[in-house]
Amino acid sequence: MTSAELRDFISLGEGFTIEFKRSLTTSISRELCAFANSSGGYIFIGVEDSGVICGVRKHNKLKSELQSIARSFDPALIIDVGSVDTDKNWVTVTFPRDPAKAGIPEKTEGPVKGPVGGPVKGPVSLSVLKRKILFQCEKADSSRDELLKVLDMKVSGYFKRSLRELIKNVYLEYTLPEKPGSRLQKYRLTKKGKSLIEELDKTKRKDTNERV
Repeated sequence: MTSAELRDFISLGEGFTIEFKRSLTTSISRELCAFANSSGGYIFIGVEDSGVICGVRKHNKLKSELQSIARSFDPALIIDVGSVDTDKNWVTVTFPRDPAKAGIPEKTEGPVKGPVGGPVKGPVSLSVLKRKILFQCEKADSSRDELLKVLDMKVSGYFKRSLRELIKNVYLEYTLPEKPGSRLQKYRLTKKGKSLIEELDKTKRKDTNERV
């Protein structure tokens, strides 16, 4: 990937298939697992949430660590890891592929599992944060920034994973599905999401007053 291509990707912003990370953190296993169980995507390490390239040090060691993490999955993931030299800032990029392209048989029983305590597949786990996101999108289609403002949160890996899992499980959908990385993108409750809200109404919403 060239420097120009990298900047084109960054200009799209984060979305369902693009993730920015300032550095390698313990959440990378969960994110790789989530990508492998969906349509794949790109994780750019050395890029701030705002899209500013901060770079990483010891990129060769980082690439080795990423490959080691990928091999620890069952079955092992095949990922492409590369570095881009942008004005002396090294940015390590990983390209998790979908299971069929990652050396995983198409008829493999069960989802890809990794060192994160189980598969990322099936009904979404309804944390307090996910319920709050759903309830807000029930009121009105909301952008990421609008959700963060209502929730009184700053963008975080936890927030992005929660949003991604709600979309993956078809509780939310993009208002601009053809442009997942658009800055005008908003999230809309689906029919499945509305049915889930109805179920939640039966069991009361009082626990959504808990802290996220």
